[in-house]
Amino acid sequence: MQKPKYHFKGYFLIPCRYAFPHTVGILLCYLIGAVYPGLFILISGNFIDKVIAFFGEREGRSGLAQAVLLLILLLAIKYLAQSAGVFLKNGLALKLSEEIDIRVLERQAEIPYEELEKPNMQLLIKKIGETPSERIREGFSDLLHGADFLIRLGSILAVLMAKVPLAAVLIMVMAIPIIRISLKCGEMDYEADEEADDALRVADYFAEVLTDRRNMEEREVFQYTEMLNRQWEQKEESAIVSTRKAVIYGVLHSNLSVILALTVQTAVMTILLFPVFSGMLTIGTYISTVKSVNDLIQKISLELMQTLRGLKKSALYMKDFDRLFQSGRECRAGGSYHFQTHAKEREGECREASRIKDVKEIRIKNLSFSYSGDGPKVLDNVSLTLEKGKKYAIVGENGAGKSTLIKILTGLYGRYEGEIEIDGIPLSQLSEESRFSCFSILYQDFAKYQLTAAENVRIGNIGNDRETENSKEKEGDRKKGIDTENGSVKEALQKSGIAEKIAELPKKENTFLGKLEKEGSDLSGGQWQKLAIARCIYKQAPVYIMDEPTSAADAVSEKAFADMFERMEGIVVAITHRLGIAGNADCIFVMGQGQVKESGTHEELMQKNGIYAKMYRTERGWYDGK
Repeated sequence: MQKPKYHFKGYFLIPCRYAFPHTVGILLCYLIGAVYPGLFILISGNFIDKVIAFFGEREGRSGLAQAVLLLILLLAIKYLAQSAGVFLKNGLALKLSEEIDIRVLERQAEIPYEELEKPNMQLLIKKIGETPSERIREGFSDLLHGADFLIRLGSILAVLMAKVPLAAVLIMVMAIPIIRISLKCGEMDYEADEEADDALRVADYFAEVLTDRRNMEEREVFQYTEMLNRQWEQKEESAIVSTRKAVIYGVLHSNLSVILALTVQTAVMTILLFPVFSGMLTIGTYISTVKSVNDLIQKISLELMQTLRGLKKSALYMKDFDRLFQSGRECRAGGSYHFQTHAKEREGECREASRIKDVKEIRIKNLSFSYSGDGPKVLDNVSLTLEKGKKYAIVGENGAGKSTLIKILTGLYGRYEGEIEIDGIPLSQLSEESRFSCFSILYQDFAKYQLTAAENVRIGNIGNDRETENSKEKEGDRKKGIDTENGSVKEALQKSGIAEKIAELPKKENTFLGKLEKEGSDLSGGQWQKLAIARCIYKQAPVYIMDEPTSAADAVSEKAFADMFERMEGIVVAITHRLGIAGNADCIFVMGQGQVKESGTHEELMQKNGIYAKMYRTERGWYDGK
């Protein structure tokens, strides 16, 4: 396994950037805790010596009182530092949660669709998790623990170096084996943990399939539970084996560390006796030194492996965290780590952001596209024109490039060859807001939002919600007897054919849909699709694009959609396998192998007796029984 490149800077800079007072306070508390052992040797050793001298009548009360006060002061400072550290850590957690989690969420939301589709990006987002602030806080804590070990060791060695240099050297030499074993066992433990994580990711997927309500019907019908259970058990067993390896390494490390710790402690106690007998070291300093060294050795033997393991995990996590922002704009100035969200870079200068309310023509010229630079072309030299006031249908076999064409047109894929112009303006020169305002889209894999029925519709135009923005104006229109339903949620529900069903719900359009709430009502697949169509209609964009709008519809609903399709205004495009809908279009584009093979009206294509005519006769034969 390749050793990871360490990425630790962010664990210090991010807390400094977003919670500077808390970070400085925590560092100060850790510094006090780290230098405490060295100070304890001096002050407690002096206290013990003063007590011995007092009872031997070689020291007065003032000297003993001074030693007592110093010891009490040291213990008080340690207690206050620990208490303040807990308080500051809680404050740091809250600040990072407020700042970092929302910035990561914003960054994930702005990832280009074509990048988001890639498995590596999906895995990266999963690794980042839902609470990155917690992982960053843990990494910051791991760094402090690592520094704590070094400072504690240094403070003890500094005191001993001044008093008994030979003892300091011997202690440092004896501590090396424990540190080396901790490093090795921490690395082995980490690698085993990584293997377990990989297996658990797959096991978690199978567990989700076996428990998710959305898969319930197929689980019952196809009876695949036992088969997936076996695969889940295999992956779970693999994770358990890897975890068991980590546990074994941990036990071996603990046993070796205990043996070495006892050896070092015994050696330190023995070595320091010689300077006591020779008068170079007082009894008080001897006792306090032995205690501090023993505490440090135990801390190293019991906690160092976990700290090193945490540092390794933190290093890789920060590497992934940086990868998420590497295409974003990171400003590191004055010791800060400031992430700024940004729009994707486009060719040419983007025009000022504004909503486009009218589109007269969309022209696509020599459009080609492949998912990878040297991969097969999904679209190959496609050219077509869409004009206002006309209805278009795009038909063709699966994999012909129909949906990919729409994704490029709407800006989900930004890397392509050729030209796309909206009213003469290149698509690349339109701002994101302007581009998205052109289109209202029904996707084949439409979403089912667990919101109220009205919110399911309004979410299609949440940035310009006429239901709320024009409420006062609509109230005035009602008093004047003017129709206020045009462009409303109710009108969208009516046009999509779902209004009657919504009216039957307990709270009508204010009824919560789905199973997230106890009183929620669910819809059938076809009804959910009609609600998605209503969402598309509600936006009232100049260009409507509907991908398989009747895939979940019955014959009556399909006829109703065909009638609605004819009445829709602007530029209307339907991607469909149902050629009955295509027959109502002003122009039909027949796609195959990433190209437009045929185009024309239904009558013109039937006269050509080509691909479309064959598809139409085949479909009609299904219904006629021929």
